[in-house]
This record gives sequence, structure tokens and C-alpha cells, in this order.
Amino acid sequence: MSRLPCSLLLLAWLWLPAALPAASELPELEIEPAQRLAAAADLVLERQRWRLGNSAGWAWRAQVPRGSPVQVRAAPRATAFAELLPEDSGPWVAVNGGFYDADRGPMGLVIANGEILSSLRRAGGSGFFELRDGWPRILHHSAYQPGATQALQSIDRIVAEGRSLVARRADARIAARAAVALSAESLWLVLIAGDELLPALGASTTLHSAASRGLPLWALAEYLVSALGAGDALNLDGSVSAQMAARIGDYELRIQGLGSTVNALVVRP
Repeated sequence: MSRLPCSLLLLAWLWLPAALPAASELPELEIEPAQRLAAAADLVLERQRWRLGNSAGWAWRAQVPRGSPVQVRAAPRATAFAELLPEDSGPWVAVNGGFYDADRGPMGLVIANGEILSSLRRAGGSGFFELRDGWPRILHHSAYQPGATQALQSIDRIVAEGRSLVARRADARIAARAAVALSAESLWLVLIAGDELLPALGASTTLHSAASRGLPLWALAEYLVSALGAGDALNLDGSVSAQMAARIGDYELRIQGLGSTVNALVVRP
């Protein structure tokens, strides 16, 4: 067997990437107490400060009882988030929905008001949210049965039975994130973004560079479990599609992403 000269071995060693930290060496997610922004009846909208290592940002979280009205609002092709929002005076909170494909259509199951707009697709994500007989659930795609009045498939189911399904990885992609989560008594809509995305922290803002500022998926899952007590959670489209809006009394929230979305989830008290 031939041997490389020592000089070439040295160069090869220098070109090797630095070893990534082990999962046990990754920073822990730190969370401050939540700040209430608005409330009406049983609908509460808050924001919460988070920090992960050298990164920091905000989580916006809307909470309603699990039996509250939930609606999927959908378009045949990806469109501006504003086109999917209710026009009434509320109170309501909306977050962007599932992913869309190269043709800008929904990637998986979409049911709105009992009408199947897009069928379940294995490639559309490991989990789906559904409302059946007025009760919300988040399930693995293999558990799908016809009969839901509202449903939305997405990539991916990230919390089940109160534990994260996402492995901690040092090289995990960082992005703005959105999710729907269920705790024992509540349904939550969540949007997370890093400080670098926020030109100003107010009731109306547009996220900048959303593809690379926020949390890795494993940290989102850990946030949902530790901060919300989530038993189940579904990751929704993120990055430039991550966005949230609310209309609660005189308070209006509009966090606009730079991209489109093909559907949205709306909750009411």
C-alpha cells in the first residue's frame, strides 16, 4: 500500500472540518416569563423572551382552551399570508400553515370546513393536525381516518406524549419557526424569531433574513414542551413563510414573513 508524503498528510489534516460539539455540549434554552399582549374571553396572546447560547429572540404564543373553534383557511396555490386572514373584527389569532411544493400547491392533507382540498401524502410530512367532533388532535400520518372537519398535514410532528421527537444536533438549521401544539387543556399557536429578524419590536413588523435567524428545530420542540407543557406538537412552515396575525379588541398584531403560505390556522375563543 502506498503512503502519502508527510506534507500532504498535514494539508489533509488542516482541511478537515472542526469537530462539532456533542449533543450534551449544546447550550440549554433559557426562557423568561411571558408578557401578556392582549386577551379576550379565553383567548390569550403573549410574547416570551428566549436565549440559546449567543442567540436571542422572541416567541409569540396564542392560547385557547382545547375545545375552542379552529379553522383551516386555504388557497389552491401559495399566496400572501394576508389573503388568508379573517376579515371580521375578531377576536382571533392566525399562524401560517403547512408547506407547499414546487408547483406552489399544498404538500399534503388539507381539509377546510369539511371539504378535502388536498389529499394525505406520505411525503407531505410525518404528522397532521385535525379537528374532529370539535376536538383537536395531532397524529402521525399513519393514523389518518376520514371524517375530520379541519385538518392540516405538515413537516414534521416534533412532540408526542410530552417528549421531543427531534434529536439535538450542532449542525441543525436555524430559522424562524411556527408550530401548533396541544397541552392537556389548551391549544397553542406559536411563532419564534431571532432578534436579527426584528427591525422593531412592535405590533406590526416584517421579519428580515428569516431563513437563517431563529431556533433549530430541536430547540423549538424543547420550548414547546418546557414552556407550554405540550403533549403533542406539529412544526409548520417556517423560514420566510413564518408569520402570525391577531385581532383582539383594539389590539392588532401583524408579523409578516418575506415569503408566501398556502394555508393558515385560525383560533377563536
